Amino acid sequence: MLLDDDYRQVGYSVCYRDRRTEGMVEKLLARIPRREIYRRTGIQFQSFNTLYQLAATSEQEPAWIKAARHLLMLPDYLHYRLCGVPANEYTNSTTTQLLNLNGEWDTELLAAAGVNRPLMGKPIDAGTTLGPLTRRLPAAMKS
Repeated sequence: MLLDDDYRQVGYSVCYRDRRTEGMVEKLLARIPRREIYRRTGIQFQSFNTLYQLAATSEQEPAWIKAARHLLMLPDYLHYRLCGVPANEYTNSTTTQLLNLNGEWDTELLAAAGVNRPLMGKPIDAGTTLGPLTRRLPAAMKS
């Protein structure tokens, strides 16, 4: 989920397995060799990885990338909506093909995808308490 300075959604939600990412793996491989991407991330090449989602968005909706200041994966966005604390959880972050083996966002891969600045915060450990629930849940969700 791309968010602006005030954590409002930028653009609209899209299905991660739609046709937007067709050809994006090949476009990224023209910029950075497959072996180098794998050496940096250790993640398999799937056209729906966040690396290719960002590349597609950068190419097809550049205004979204320009307006975005934060990127939260869907589970992270749900956490944010529930407790008001934006955070990128480590294990989910590793699936993006943007996190290097040092546990840091790879700025060269982000740049290859068309993003000139990190949109994510330092990944936090799984199970980290983010904060108290700040929103009232419907009764059906409490049981």
